[in-house]
Amino acid sequence: MHADTVYTAPYDVLVVGSGIAGCTAAISAAQAGARVVLASYGPLFSGSSFYKGTWGLGLIAPLNEADEKDLEQTILSVGCQVANPHLVHTFVHAIQSSITWLEHECHTKLRHASASAALQRDYLPCFDHKHRRWYGLEHDALIQSFRTLFKKLGITTLPHHSLLDLIESHNCIAGALLYDHNSHIPKSIQAPAVVLATGGFGGLFCPTLTQPEVLSTAHAIALKHGCSLVNAEFIQLMPTIIHPVHGVVFNEKTFKYARITNKEGQVLTQATTTTLDARSEHGPFSCRLSDAKLDLEIAQQPSGTAFVTYAMPTQVPEFMQTYFEWLARTAQITPQDTLEIALWPHASNGGIFIAEDGRCIGGPTGLYAAGEACGGMHGADRLGGLSSANALVFGRISGTTAALHARNIKQSPNATTSYMCAHTACRNASAHFTDGAVSLHAQELIKTIRMYIQQSCVLNRSEEILAATEQKLNWLQQTAHDEAYTYDELPIHEQEQITLQEWNDCLARTNFQQNLLLEAQALVVAMRARMESRGSHYRKDFPHQLKACERMHRILLDKQGLRCIHLT
Repeated sequence: MHADTVYTAPYDVLVVGSGIAGCTAAISAAQAGARVVLASYGPLFSGSSFYKGTWGLGLIAPLNEADEKDLEQTILSVGCQVANPHLVHTFVHAIQSSITWLEHECHTKLRHASASAALQRDYLPCFDHKHRRWYGLEHDALIQSFRTLFKKLGITTLPHHSLLDLIESHNCIAGALLYDHNSHIPKSIQAPAVVLATGGFGGLFCPTLTQPEVLSTAHAIALKHGCSLVNAEFIQLMPTIIHPVHGVVFNEKTFKYARITNKEGQVLTQATTTTLDARSEHGPFSCRLSDAKLDLEIAQQPSGTAFVTYAMPTQVPEFMQTYFEWLARTAQITPQDTLEIALWPHASNGGIFIAEDGRCIGGPTGLYAAGEACGGMHGADRLGGLSSANALVFGRISGTTAALHARNIKQSPNATTSYMCAHTACRNASAHFTDGAVSLHAQELIKTIRMYIQQSCVLNRSEEILAATEQKLNWLQQTAHDEAYTYDELPIHEQEQITLQEWNDCLARTNFQQNLLLEAQALVVAMRARMESRGSHYRKDFPHQLKACERMHRILLDKQGLRCIHLT
């Protein structure tokens, strides 16, 4: 069965993902003169950037030039020396200019801490040793400004389109193959530059704080096209409210006023006043800090959860007051309620290895990445407020660089030949997709993949468990391959019963399952390779940080399969 494939007019830049990084990349590319299309699996303005389980996003910036240098050193130190210093420098140096761009060119209204509150302990970024310039990014303000600029700059948007594959021609990006989930057809987008702003690895887990729109398959697609992953093993685990509301970020600042008990009402052994006070300084778990023992005790409970009650002071700090007001407004929860919390996977510190201009190292010319999809500028732990800053900075860099690349392609002497080769490659990619095989139990395999990752890649990592998971994933891969079938292999009576839309959905689901499986395999390889505990990566069989392991790990895919190399 050959699906009707939509071919759009060519664009200069295709951005995949509509969080802060994707929107920023699209706007920056359009401001640089490019014809831009932005695609997203979810609705426009979706993904972790616009997660409804929090009031908004914090954002920090250096106070001055001297503070820039301090921030660079702090990122490397908090990252346990496994971040790329050149990327860190590029990142930090561009934070303030990116915030200025957001405020003055995008006309986004940012929240500022009051003068009296700015130096309060609660405004100290997670894992940081000093105060920085703090901003609050509210979802509604971002959406309003981005929507206005999309219209003004003529940016085409394609909500509910997922990335099936990248399309190459002579080692250069020719475009991408998307799947339109509204019309149930593949859509070929021709563009000489593609920016992946697709989020992190959180979609491999269940449960997770990552939004459903984050598919966690773009890393696998990038691997297939010669890119590599760095620091993939560093996944943030966040305290999360699971009752009376399910899947809402727990404000770590409230730990210092909390009483933490097990299901029977007994105070946890590690929930001492000193430990709770220290734990209130950061959201994500980190095994390099002494308060990690509290998180580990919570995770080791039979249910993997603990219960929180509060003894709040008369004067609640401003930052915390904002949180409780938001919690009451959105979930009808007050400080008098008992909360059940667990540690859930959240953000990723690693991703596609990029250069300082946003290029995907090792990938085809014209491929870029931004936001949580990329890695190298963060290490084993990440300072609070830098995820949003990363999205802004590398969104702008990748979008601008992609637009420049597209312009150079159009102005080159071989522009016509390049265009025709790209056009042919896009048509061939569509035909290859529609002629593909369907996995018999793709949806069940997707659930199984997530179950295996959840069971082995949180706070119970060990060589024994990870090796067993790798074997299970390999078995799933072989099973899916053995059970796959093409349309022509169906009996005639089954061909007559299935519609074109149904067959297309089966192909798209199989494509997703295959990429999710490869991404899961890559994550396990990364976690097995780091035989130590460092920051957000905890191995119960190697509970200590080792000087010999103080280097970034790079995951590659070649003819022999996935492999890890160490970067010095």
